[in-house]
Amino acid sequence: MKSYFNLSACLLFIISGCSVAPMNTATTARTLGIDQNLITASLPVTGVKYERGITENLDLGVGLESQIGYVLHAFGKYSFLNRKDNGFSLASFFGAGYGSGIERSKSVYVGPIFSYRKNSFELFASIRANYVSWNFAGLTAGNKDDLITIPSYKNHFFYGQSDLGMNFFNDNWTVTLGAKILMFPRSSAATPFGDIAYKF
Repeated sequence: MKSYFNLSACLLFIISGCSVAPMNTATTARTLGIDQNLITASLPVTGVKYERGITENLDLGVGLESQIGYVLHAFGKYSFLNRKDNGFSLASFFGAGYGSGIERSKSVYVGPIFSYRKNSFELFASIRANYVSWNFAGLTAGNKDDLITIPSYKNHFFYGQSDLGMNFFNDNWTVTLGAKILMFPRSSAATPFGDIAYKF
């Protein structure tokens, strides 16, 4: 039964992420730099986001994820240890989102991200705490047999997400491969993901 729940949860998050916080977030603790821009496209949770370097240590951005509905989100990242070349970097990232559709979710998240760069390769790991308020009654009305596939039986809930992966990049392009792990009080689920980003 638990493996069925994990599979169901994973498929739900891929198809209907508007019931959780935005899934496509930071993949490096390094910042862009002043007046630098980054556009990123993501799969399998289809999304696009735009980021801009505000200061040497602060990036801000906006994004859109498409599932059954849409998740609009705004986010930021502040780097405390910012190795532009090789070495370790450490940052905090944060954001807020709104999901359209019957869920009408509102969410906020915060967490740390660590990364280590060596030439054109980088490893990263992040963990974040998420809070979601959503229309549980609207989602489950007339669909009570599928309750096992939703992340919470409450209108407000907390959960964790951890992203692990690697970046391959040159001066302008970055390709990211990794896995997202979602952690709920009674279960967990994981899915691979990939990003492609262009810096200008």
